[in-house]
Amino acid sequence: MNTKRFGPDDVVPAAEIIRGGGLLGIPTETVYGLGANGLDPEAVANIFAAKGRPHAVRSLRLRGWSGTAGISRMRPMPSQTASGPGRSL
Repeated sequence: MNTKRFGPDDVVPAAEIIRGGGLLGIPTETVYGLGANGLDPEAVANIFAAKGRPHAVRSLRLRGWSGTAGISRMRPMPSQTASGPGRSL
């Protein structure tokens, strides 16, 4: 495992890790999460392997509803809201 601490100015190298199929530990307001390219099946499998969990429920975070084109038939409903900082959908 190669561990590196990133700061707010390290978006480019963090994005390169995600694009390359790697995992990132991401702090949130309450817990740390593991991030990967959710459209890369191997990267997603690596999250479950790292956590020692079976492939089950997972969430996919997108920049906005336009990011769902080609991967979902879901449509936003007026009452839907996002959680966490930057709540715009």
